[in-house]
Amino acid sequence: MGPVLFICDAGAAVGGGHVMRCLTLARALQAGGASCVFIETPDVGCILNAFFAGEVRRAPTPPGDAESLAHASRRLLLQGWEGEAFKGVVVDHYGFDAGLDSGLRGKGRRLLVLEDRAEPARAADLLLDASFGRTAEDYAWPSLSGAELMLGPSYALLRPEFGDLRPTALPRRLAGGPVRKVLVSMGLTDVGGVTGDVLRLGLSASAPIAVTVAVGSTAPSVADLRRLAAEHRDLQIRVDAADMATLMAEADLAVGAGGSSTWERACLGLPSLTVILADNQKPQSQRLEAAGATLAVDRRQTDFAAGFTSAWNALLSEGDLRRRLARSSAALCDGRGAERVAEAFIRSMAG
Repeated sequence: MGPVLFICDAGAAVGGGHVMRCLTLARALQAGGASCVFIETPDVGCILNAFFAGEVRRAPTPPGDAESLAHASRRLLLQGWEGEAFKGVVVDHYGFDAGLDSGLRGKGRRLLVLEDRAEPARAADLLLDASFGRTAEDYAWPSLSGAELMLGPSYALLRPEFGDLRPTALPRRLAGGPVRKVLVSMGLTDVGGVTGDVLRLGLSASAPIAVTVAVGSTAPSVADLRRLAAEHRDLQIRVDAADMATLMAEADLAVGAGGSSTWERACLGLPSLTVILADNQKPQSQRLEAAGATLAVDRRQTDFAAGFTSAWNALLSEGDLRRRLARSSAALCDGRGAERVAEAFIRSMAG
């Protein structure tokens, strides 16, 4: 099977979730016999170096907007890789649209697009959107005519270790018990420095409790978080943690952003307070709250501090609430999405 080219976005404004879920898919594709090459901008390279240094091949590319990345990708697709023609392309980048997508397609080459916004219109042979409540009607675009749609959290791209820890984590959640460990993970780049705000609110609203913060080394807030940890002996900072599944399995509740890590927490039934950081996170987070799978607060609202404190206190004090959240969230995602998506893409490329 020929190589698969990955084009994904990363940086201070968008975080590292696009690269992380692409790496998860790349692992699953490689297990199925494919080889994977990443378009490596400096921001993407930082995440590759931190988490998966030797697992994928790279095509170094200068930083640029979506159009320049698409141009560099088209050039590489024409050249091939080590004498082989590319059989597939994966795009996980909010700057792309149907026009840029179409330029990546070619005879004998299949295009998989990762989305979670249902806008703008995209073009693909396969489209993945793991958002809760997403339907085919959301993607009824002429540019996707004939495309295979993989919709809903059963297709969420989680690393295998989350599914591996699920059988031991769920019984403990459902059995209840006091809160001893809290995990705070607002994204690798900690967009807007929200982690510090969240910690200050939580630490001031409750008795001392063990809190672990997971953050990326490129986050501008790392120095501030380390200072905060020096003031609170129960606060631990983990930078570029490679054992996120274990951290989540060991935690009794979590505070996290409304992006792709939502499904990591759900797979393990981790009762969570979801902090909405961007417009594209709001609809799903609100639907999940309505379904009893999380509590949600919008950081951009003027009453954020009061809403966060109320939800934080409820999670700490109400065991029945934590059990309900664990049960409802775990029912949505079993951790096998990467396997399902890889099988579908490999089947498509072989057809």
